[in-house]
Amino acid sequence: MSPLKKALQRFPEWKENMPFDIVAKHQERSYSVAQVVNGIIPTLQHGHDGLIFTCVETAYAPGTDEKILKWKPPSENSIDFRIELRFPPLHTDSTECDWTAKPVFLLNQWCGGDRYEFFDEMEVDDDEWEQ
Repeated sequence: MSPLKKALQRFPEWKENMPFDIVAKHQERSYSVAQVVNGIIPTLQHGHDGLIFTCVETAYAPGTDEKILKWKPPSENSIDFRIELRFPPLHTDSTECDWTAKPVFLLNQWCGGDRYEFFDEMEVDDDEWEQ
């Protein structure tokens, strides 16, 4: 936040043209969960959908970080993508699927209601498929 604040002081015209606001989130220790839920969350200027517990001793990791615990109430859980598996046909009968082969993984994006549309193909290597 400090570099941004300094830049905006030096170039105040930037603030008028910023397409969005940048706000630092308040951080609390895990033993303050009651204070977060009862005191901080009700005063947020924006909505929230859960809590994120990060490890104080590890560096930030882009992508999936197994040292982070995310919690959402059941009412806030959503499925934004659905995976469609397309299995290849059997070599002996092209009208039947080969359920033992690795399929193609199609990622479908949720569009609301019960409607999904194709988003992209997801790469899954052989080791991941075996797991």
